[in-house]
Amino acid sequence: MKLSVLALVASVAMAAALKGKTYLVTFPADTPQSEVDRAARDIEANGGTINHRYTLLKGFSVVASEDAMNTFKAQGKDKYPMYVEEDQVVHIMNDPSR
Repeated sequence: MKLSVLALVASVAMAAALKGKTYLVTFPADTPQSEVDRAARDIEANGGTINHRYTLLKGFSVVASEDAMNTFKAQGKDKYPMYVEEDQVVHIMNDPSR
């Protein structure tokens, strides 16, 4: 049982790695939810996969190729600008080994 769960987790991680990197896409607080939903549909149409939709922030996380994200960012909105950054580990101390 443990081996099959481990194999499943490994295959999901490998599939995600092959598909691309994880990015965070957020919008200003006054952005209508319909604009956030439209952006999520646009990135899915470019081959991305939405991992999580945030409730405290306007936005979502997505796994996508770099090419898909470049295409998506080029479609930026003027009225409701989106902020896109690659997901990363953040440390609160200078020593990342802790």
